Amino acid sequence: MRHSILFILMSVSIIPQRSYCEINENTMSQETNIENGVIVPESVALLIRPILDAHYNFSTGEYSYRTLENNVSNLLYSLIKNESAVADEALVVLTCFYIGESQEESDEIISRGTRMLKYLEKYRNKNPIIPNRNYPNSMRRNNYGFEGITTAIKQGLRGSWDNPDG
Repeated sequence: MRHSILFILMSVSIIPQRSYCEINENTMSQETNIENGVIVPESVALLIRPILDAHYNFSTGEYSYRTLENNVSNLLYSLIKNESAVADEALVVLTCFYIGESQEESDEIISRGTRMLKYLEKYRNKNPIIPNRNYPNSMRRNNYGFEGITTAIKQGLRGSWDNPDG
């Protein structure tokens, strides 16, 4: 686990940093829904900020698609290899954001099984608030897909590909 976190932290230094709107309870953007929000623990935010920052940089034109794809693929792979509880929660929070057409994070949540249900419940119908970032609503998914993921876990499926109903 220590190596995975070290790799992710080293990867952050590779990604060009841009100034973000820092947030706290006193300076929330009008876009952030505080009433239905849940603040993501800092340990989880450390794992997902580089991925979400890369997507934000792409959306503002700072990254090419190739740069985005390379950075996110490496960061997501490291996160998937990390079997810690912090990584479990990070995968669920990532599912609340649009990070591409792939279902890697959803499939990984399903494959990790019933231990993921507590995190799915924690973020179900909630707006995850990432400390020190205020990502635009356009990066958020309208439907997190938690119902399908939860059903797949309860049915003992290994991933979305394992679902005979599609």
